Amino acid sequence: MAIDLDALFWAGIAGIFAKRNLQVKGDVLNWEIDTTAAFLAVGRDLSCRHLIAGSADIRVRRDLKAEGIVVSSYNHGYMEVSRDLHAKVVVVEDHNTIVGGRVHAIGFREPSCGESEIKESVWEKEILPEVRDEFLLPNGFRKCPNGNVDLVKALMAGRKILHGQLD
Repeated sequence: MAIDLDALFWAGIAGIFAKRNLQVKGDVLNWEIDTTAAFLAVGRDLSCRHLIAGSADIRVRRDLKAEGIVVSSYNHGYMEVSRDLHAKVVVVEDHNTIVGGRVHAIGFREPSCGESEIKESVWEKEILPEVRDEFLLPNGFRKCPNGNVDLVKALMAGRKILHGQLD
């Protein structure tokens, strides 16, 4: 089961506060990048399949453990993980994201997008040559009218589209 932070907000729910650990059997989703979303605050560890953050305020006081990907996009949101972040892939794009401990994942963050040991880069430099034509126009701009949505969905599906990404 997923937690949809956008749907919760539109249902009149301000957010979720878990005093201790929170284990989500599916994804934590916040696709909306330009409006308010419900917040998520976890007093200890958060575990989930994938975490996609846009405009939500997400704070985890210990470790974030994602089986797949963690993506934080757009400048209306904020994500803070006080200790370690575990995932297969992590991407931080135009989003204030702070990881207090280590990042156990491949991935990248745009320059000036919070504090972490994740290397600085952008999607356009990280996409594998064999899939560039699927996601990028000849001038290097993204084909997807919604920014990175197609790229994130490809990662969620387990597709290898980034340099250094493991199968």
